[in-house]
Amino acid sequence: MIDPKRILRFLEEYFDEIKTIYKINKQNGVILKEECETIFNSSNVLIDNLIEYEIIEQRVDDTFTLNETYGGFISFLLDDFSLDMPEQIEKYYKSLDSLYRKLKVSNNKNETIKTIEALNNEINKFENQLRKNITKLIKETKYIKANNQKLDYPKKLQKASQLTTTYIEPLNIILQNHSESILYIIDNIIDESSKQRFSNNDENLKKIYTKLYNTYYQTKKEILNQNRLLINEVIPLLDRIKSGSDILTGFINFLNNNTAYNVPVLLDKQRDKTYSTNAEYEAQNVWEGYIGINEDVIISKTPPLENIWIYDKQKYKNKMLKSLPIENFYIWIYEELRDELDIIQSKNFLDLSKLIFDKDIEIEYTNQRIDIDLADKIINVPTIKIRSLN
Repeated sequence: MIDPKRILRFLEEYFDEIKTIYKINKQNGVILKEECETIFNSSNVLIDNLIEYEIIEQRVDDTFTLNETYGGFISFLLDDFSLDMPEQIEKYYKSLDSLYRKLKVSNNKNETIKTIEALNNEINKFENQLRKNITKLIKETKYIKANNQKLDYPKKLQKASQLTTTYIEPLNIILQNHSESILYIIDNIIDESSKQRFSNNDENLKKIYTKLYNTYYQTKKEILNQNRLLINEVIPLLDRIKSGSDILTGFINFLNNNTAYNVPVLLDKQRDKTYSTNAEYEAQNVWEGYIGINEDVIISKTPPLENIWIYDKQKYKNKMLKSLPIENFYIWIYEELRDELDIIQSKNFLDLSKLIFDKDIEIEYTNQRIDIDLADKIINVPTIKIRSLN
């Protein structure tokens, strides 16, 4: 076995060269032998070290690929992550479900232990990938919001819409608790491990099931927390980007660098006399022009101000408490908005849905789902009951 310290010293000494290999591998998918020789100045010893330490792996056509483990490590060091497609996260539903079913029917102790180990490894991968993606989404969103020099408003709107449709909305569905969600499988595993840690006769298995229970219980809390970040940070920020204006964006750019633009004449400083020697006579002529004119004065009605709906958490929380028990949380939201608005948009609906994350209420999920028909889209939501306060 190779001394791990030797590998770490090698990585430290030749990190710049290995970083170059990482970038080539990321761009092309493979590394040519000639490229390795160029990077390491034709030193076969160093290339042999790369192979011996399994940093790169040789293929049958004499090309190389970067070992996935080292690639992930260097990506972490460089903070060089790209967003995963929702399908890459959703795949964990099938793997966790398959392992859970295997655990349910297992009668062999060794098989049970291996299955539990596999479940722990799989949920750790899922949690890391989820956390990485939520962090990246927050960074991407803040970049779009703040970068006025490189991104004009149409480009910002395009990127914000792309993030929403490609990542945010599918990820939000994945994290919801319904019969085909990862959270549903996690709840099943929590229930099974909780039952086994008390009823199983084998003390060793009891400890292993207890560890499984604790792992998945904490993961569930982490998923709910990550979904709160998604709803409370990323989505509102994207909404603010979409609701921005060309005038506001242009004015921000002007304030950031006012010397780069020609200032209109109306903003130039000018000095005019408040009045001239002829001001009295000019004013008298104007006034005399109006004497003797009798016209009807018509006062038109002032148009009513547009009813802009604003999410007031305390207001709607109080309403929710007065409405307890609530048999269907999302139907209650819809009816509240219907009483106040002529047109219910998805943004209003999602804003008011934030009440579900209030720490003071207890919620009960069911396996049923319904469609809520809004003005701009149809949202499929689970049936959630709210019975009482904690």
